[in-house]
Amino acid sequence: MTTIPTIPRALVITLGLFSFLSSVTAQERGACVLARVPEAYELPDGSVHDAGRLTLCLSQTLSPVAGLHRVTVDGHTLGLARSRRALAESRDITDPQVLFRRHEGRLELVGYVVRVDRKVWSYALAEEPPPRRAAPGELVAVLGRLD
Repeated sequence: MTTIPTIPRALVITLGLFSFLSSVTAQERGACVLARVPEAYELPDGSVHDAGRLTLCLSQTLSPVAGLHRVTVDGHTLGLARSRRALAESRDITDPQVLFRRHEGRLELVGYVVRVDRKVWSYALAEEPPPRRAAPGELVAVLGRLD
């Protein structure tokens, strides 16, 4: 009987995890989305800003599904916002789109979607509404570009 060499399970798991995390990091490299927002809007921290340039850059990956984004308004960095990442429901997106929810007459930043290679990723920056309550307002998409 011939014995077949086996690869230790820990090595297989380590290599698999490394290749997964490497692809996450490669997808994010230089990922900034710039949008010109046509009217006043509110950021997840509650601050309100006039119409102008909004730039969202992934500055740190915390896990395969969470990260920190640098938020810049009209060239001024305001701080960091935590994000949740997932594959987007729509695969038809070619240009980045920054998403807002219109609530009580004002745009509230929700997140953005961006194509990286052949996948479309969704980054949610706003907190989700409680499960018993539907998210109020219509969804508004502002066309962005990679910066």
